[in-house]
Amino acid sequence: MAKGEGKNNESVRVDTLPEIVWPMVIFVLMVGGLMGGIFTPTEAGSVGALSVLLYTLFRKQLDLRAFVRSVVESLRTAAMVFILIAGSTVLGHFIAVTNIPTIAADWVVNLPVHRHVLMIMICFPYLIGGCCIDEMAWTWDT
Repeated sequence: MAKGEGKNNESVRVDTLPEIVWPMVIFVLMVGGLMGGIFTPTEAGSVGALSVLLYTLFRKQLDLRAFVRSVVESLRTAAMVFILIAGSTVLGHFIAVTNIPTIAADWVVNLPVHRHVLMIMICFPYLIGGCCIDEMAWTWDT
């Protein structure tokens, strides 16, 4: 039987209230410190991460194996982000050195098409792609 099954909503809310106290304390600590000027957004993220780590250790919900697994997964994600940043930087320098923006702009300016039609032609692929991207994210997630 699930927690709170067969009870009315008010008694379930009162029974589960102690479970939200510490997450609310962590939230108030982060947002209050951020808004009060005690620390920067990066420091607020660090304080929040450390607070949640201490909270899970205190509640004995995190063992060493799970902690190592979460750190490895975080490092893997950070490495992927750094690779994307490095690749985009290299691509940006390549595009700037090869003078592609100037060539593309000259080509577009000299097209025998009205500027409104050209704007529609530019926006149409984004419209079609925007219709599909949410569906693609949903199918890849499942």
